[in-house]
Amino acid sequence: MNSVFDKDIRSQVFHEDSALTGPNERRHKLKDFDEINQIFRRSRRPLIVAEPKLQSHLARTFLAEIPQSTMIWMFRHFKDAVFSKLLRFSSQIANLIPILNNDPHNWRSQGVSAETRSLVTHFYSPNMTRADAAALLWYVRNMLIFEYDLHNRPDVILCKYEDFSRDSSSMMRAIYGSIGLSYPGDVVVKHINANNIGIGKDIKLSSDVGDLCASLLRQLDHCKFSANKRDVQTITGT
Repeated sequence: MNSVFDKDIRSQVFHEDSALTGPNERRHKLKDFDEINQIFRRSRRPLIVAEPKLQSHLARTFLAEIPQSTMIWMFRHFKDAVFSKLLRFSSQIANLIPILNNDPHNWRSQGVSAETRSLVTHFYSPNMTRADAAALLWYVRNMLIFEYDLHNRPDVILCKYEDFSRDSSSMMRAIYGSIGLSYPGDVVVKHINANNIGIGKDIKLSSDVGDLCASLLRQLDHCKFSANKRDVQTITGT
């Protein structure tokens, strides 16, 4: 979605690795919020967009510390998300270890509830498939929406990737309306397409992990933002 805001001349977009994050090993971790607010105040743009992907567990803090902020949380079908992760990375099983150990220094375990950690412990095996491990990681991050009650907040937009990809014009028009800005026109979404929808349809998951993720997806679908109704429910600062 940041590729859309990049095309809006009124916006300043801070990507995952930007002035908002630290150097070297901290390059994907946010600086303190006092410093972030100073950076935002120096901007002359009416729309400031940030992309702290690895800090989704700080959602409530971000909304509290950044004045007039709105969060856009994008989710997609878990099988498509798993396919994408398997294509790009290979350490899905090892990535569950910080969650099992409640590692306070690893973003994958930060903010994870005891109940969710117990679920991961139940399903974990060093011999599990990478696909099951990736699906569990999808579950852990998206479960934060309900554990933090983000779905009931008027300053959070829960956006489904498939809806955005199929009708990006209507979706972005509604999102701009919800943050109080005029839609800049379809020039900002001309590059969006639905080619990646369903890429994971042939991914094989164990029945228990598949059922767990399917149940969460149904919850997400029930709460998702719709271009046809302005009941705002993902991170954009204005």
